Order: sequence, then C-alpha cells, then structure tokens
Amino acid sequence: NQFKESEQNFKDLANNIETAFWLASPDGTVAHYINPAFEKIYGKKIEQLYINPLSFSDIIHPEDIDIATLDRTNRIHENKYNVEYRIIKSNGDIRWLWARAFPVKDENGKIIRTAGIVEDITERKILEQKAVELGVERETIKILANFIRDTAHDLRTPLTIIRTSSYLLVILRSIPA
Repeated sequence: NQFKESEQNFKDLANNIETAFWLASPDGTVAHYINPAFEKIYGKKIEQLYINPLSFSDIIHPEDIDIATLDRTNRIHENKYNVEYRIIKSNGDIRWLWARAFPVKDENGKIIRTAGIVEDITERKILEQKAVELGVERETIKILANFIRDTAHDLRTPLTIIRTSSYLLVILRSIPA
C-alpha cells in the first residue's frame, strides 16, 4: 500500500541522512520527532532530548550560547533562525554546527509545530580558517619581498660607489709616485 511505502521511504531517509532534523511544539518544549543523526552530531542520546528538548543547549560553547539560544522561538517563528555555533562534546571535541529552523503552519496560518535541521560544518570551518591563514601568509610574503627588493635597491647605489672607490684606491696605490 502507498502509505506503508511512503512511511518506509521516510524511515530510510531519516535513519541514513547525516543531517539532523527535528519536529517540536511551537515553543520547542515538546519533541515530536528527532532523527538518529542528532545523536551522532550532538553526542547526546535521543531519549534525553525527548525528555528535555532544550537539553542540547547545555553543550553549546559558552561564547556561542547567545547566538544559538537568544530569542530562538521568535526567530524560528519569523523564519530567521539560521545560525552557526560551536558545541563541546563530552569527549572535549569542539564541533561547528549550522542550524536552521522554521515554523510549520496549518491551512489557517497558525503555527502548529517547529521544524529544524542541523549540520556539522566543522570541516568547512577548518578549510575556511586555513584559507584565511594562507591569505595572511601570502600577504606577509608579499610585504617581505617588497621590503627586500626596496632595501636591495636602496643599498645597490652606495655599494656600487664603495666598490668603485675601493677599485680606484687599489689602482692608485699601484701607480708609482
């Protein structure tokens, strides 16, 4: 039957996708669905999140807590929850996450639940940082090369005069008086 096939397709997707996704009450206090990727990304048991859907926030990096949680419900309801933040896993690993959430509305426009997705973007952040560092290194090399070129140019003229004068002195000394 078509319903069973659709349900199986959803389960296949939900259980195998690396992106975490969830459905919750409009205020976020009741979890309706959390896929298995959430456990892998956050390092928290899904059961814990069903008991307390907001417990994910206790592993958010202290410097990012406001970014991830401040006015979260209002931003979700306004379709403006699109944030990057770090978490600290129980093993001390720091991971970067990209979270987006939005309201799910009924046919009358009333918000009946919220939905969200979370991706681990740590590898992308590492590559971005390396690119920035490489850019800084290239700029530093360019500045040093210009300095060396300018210094060599500035020293070339006096050194040429000294070399010529030394040569002339040698020649003058070799001439009998």
